Amino acid sequence: MPEFKTCINVDWACFGTSEEIAAIDPVSKGRAESFAQMAIQVLTGFQVGRCPITVRPCVAKCAESTSGFATGPWMTPYVREGRWYNSCGCKRNDCSCTELTVVRLAAKVGDVTEVRVGGTVLSPAVDYRVDNSNELVRLNGPEWPSCQDMTAGPGDADTMFVSYVPGAAMDSMGEYIAGLLAKEYLNACADEECHLPSSIISLARQGVTMEFGKDVFPNGLTGIDSVDLWVRSWNPYSVKSPSTIFSPDRHGHRSTTWSA
Repeated sequence: MPEFKTCINVDWACFGTSEEIAAIDPVSKGRAESFAQMAIQVLTGFQVGRCPITVRPCVAKCAESTSGFATGPWMTPYVREGRWYNSCGCKRNDCSCTELTVVRLAAKVGDVTEVRVGGTVLSPAVDYRVDNSNELVRLNGPEWPSCQDMTAGPGDADTMFVSYVPGAAMDSMGEYIAGLLAKEYLNACADEECHLPSSIISLARQGVTMEFGKDVFPNGLTGIDSVDLWVRSWNPYSVKSPSTIFSPDRHGHRSTTWSA
């Protein structure tokens, strides 16, 4: 059976009874759920509905005060491996009596699925928490590793892997909205009545002129009231993607694109 990339829960309650849902062709159902997930990502500007990613992050280290330059309350110049960098230091004045060991992830964290240091999977209940949407804070045990063996794999010594959902996690209402969209895509596949917008505005055929539109979802909406109300709660201005801030002094995290 073909595999479809779907990593969200889809609530099919709007489709009918449990018997009717169980009778749906598995291939068509998987395809509809995959389309529904892609639609949710696009409609929310890729804030909701994304799949977990696994990264090998760099720990947010305190700046070395060895540059010989005077430092201010918000910027500390320092040298590392022969290059100059600016650092925001350790935030000694942010109400914490102690220095926190922190990993700053590249995106807002909707959910952390696993944190693995060496061969140990850490417990979210006692070992870490997430602050300020993207800061993974160590609560128990040693500090986050300051460096890694990037040639080693998960579970090996001197490694750290963090798996998390970027953006926002799907809640029960989002799962229901996914079910509404999946139902419409299922209807479209079966050549039944579908309420999703068509990109065909007009086309010249037998005296009838129709025009093709540019967007799959005009104005970032589907035309289905319940779906659009939920979409507007997440994306009121129809943005195409979440905002991102880049810093030339910040070391990026490493993630494996593909491996043999």
